[in-house]
This record gives sequence, C-alpha cells and structure tokens, in this order.
Amino acid sequence: MVVKLITVHVKPGHWEKYLEAQRIWNRETRAAPGYLGGFCGRSSPESHVTQVILFWRSRADLDEWMASNHDRIATEAKAHEHYESIETQVLDAALPSAALPAGLLQENT
Repeated sequence: MVVKLITVHVKPGHWEKYLEAQRIWNRETRAAPGYLGGFCGRSSPESHVTQVILFWRSRADLDEWMASNHDRIATEAKAHEHYESIETQVLDAALPSAALPAGLLQENT
C-alpha cells in the first residue's frame, strides 16, 4: 500500500471554491484502479491549511494514475486557482499488504 500526503495552503476567501475543486478530484479518482480511498480535513474552521491523505494499492497504481489521469483532472478541477502552495509526499507502506486486515485492500483485478 502507498499513502500520498498532500498539504494545501488555501487562499484566504477561497475555501468554498477549493472544496468544489476537491469534489471533482474525489469523483474522478474514485474509480481509478488501485485507489483505496482518502480523507481531507483541516484542524479548525479558521485554518487555511488542509491535509489530503490518499491510499493506493501500489506505487504502480499511483504512477499509472498520475501518468494517465492526473493532469486531465487538474485541468478540469482548476484547484490551483484556489491555493497558495501545495506539498506532496508519497509514503510506501512499511508492512506488506498481506499483513493488513482482510478486506482493507481491494483485490487485484
């Protein structure tokens, strides 16, 4: 399993527009092969920083999605218009997927 951590510094006054863009990302990514799910949140309603945590079955699944769909979704969502900066980090799981609870990962198709 691979975890992609994204820290987004949303422009002041752009929170609702950023959330609209995030809905597009969520809708478009949901059906991607190997995508396991994700979370998005911020520490307080006043915060302009949000954390997005995405779970992928494998680095190959993430890489394939990045190569085939990421830029198209970015163009459609236009999220870049609503944030000041963004940092991403990809973490490869320390545990093999066989050590994770049954049902957590989708079956390879």
